[in-house]
Amino acid sequence: MRPTYTGPTKTNPCIGGIVCLFERKRKMNKYLDMKKFRKDVEKALSDVAKQYGVSIEAGNIRYSSNDLTLQLKATRSDKDVQKEKFLSTVNFMPGFAADDYLRKVKIDKHTFIINGFKPGNKYDVELTRDDGKMYVYTSASVLAALGRN
Repeated sequence: MRPTYTGPTKTNPCIGGIVCLFERKRKMNKYLDMKKFRKDVEKALSDVAKQYGVSIEAGNIRYSSNDLTLQLKATRSDKDVQKEKFLSTVNFMPGFAADDYLRKVKIDKHTFIINGFKPGNKYDVELTRDDGKMYVYTSASVLAALGRN
């Protein structure tokens, strides 16, 4: 005797005897609030992130009836990358030293912070003004403002 097709109903969205993935996912989702779970994982890993100097972000969650997979993304902060870049290029800039990173310098009527270098360009020193706007100046003008002609 062949089974009869009854079609999906409100209580059973599965068709016939086929295992319904929708039902299994609903069961896992019933036990876990995925958004809250993601936030709790990020909170729990915050100490690990501080220890290693990275930020950890929880990504997509894939789940079935009895397990889940969570993607994690760890990234270094931009300041660390920027400082490493500064320290690697400061040797190619005569007149500048490693301790010039984030040093304040007054040019014209504005105060700037030294962020980095672009060796080989005419305007080869990257500066940030008080309001956060980025500028580039010649190394001669920045050295003159620092009093290192």
